[in-house]
Amino acid sequence: PFSKDGIGGADLFDVAFAPEKNTKYSAWKKMPMGIDGFEADFINLQKYFNVQNSVAYLKTDVWIEVGNKVTFEIGSDDGVKIWVNKEIVHQNNQERGHEQGQDTAEVELNSGWNTVLMKINQGTGGWGASLAISDQEQELITGLEYR
Repeated sequence: PFSKDGIGGADLFDVAFAPEKNTKYSAWKKMPMGIDGFEADFINLQKYFNVQNSVAYLKTDVWIEVGNKVTFEIGSDDGVKIWVNKEIVHQNNQERGHEQGQDTAEVELNSGWNTVLMKINQGTGGWGASLAISDQEQELITGLEYR
């Protein structure tokens, strides 16, 4: 996680840390699902990091055979900012608890690999995020791959 002395979680939303500035950021850690506080549909950052007034970044690559508009169903505790291929596609700076799909965003994915970067800010209490990708009718997209 990233923080700055004397700055609260909500105010860190617009502070750019290394993962936002450098797409070749090398300190990523793989976070397997299902262990260490990670459930199938929710990444529990508070259980893993146990800090306050910080931000964390989550990154994945998504492959789709044919570029298309998709729906991101987003959940976050607290605020969330999302980039796809270095372009901001969604941002919502709120202090709130997590609910899957509490935000949605229509996103254009290119054919092939697309980099998705999420920034989740943390004040106090719970901290985590989820992201589901569906077609525009919120149906499953076959053939999506993640790495």
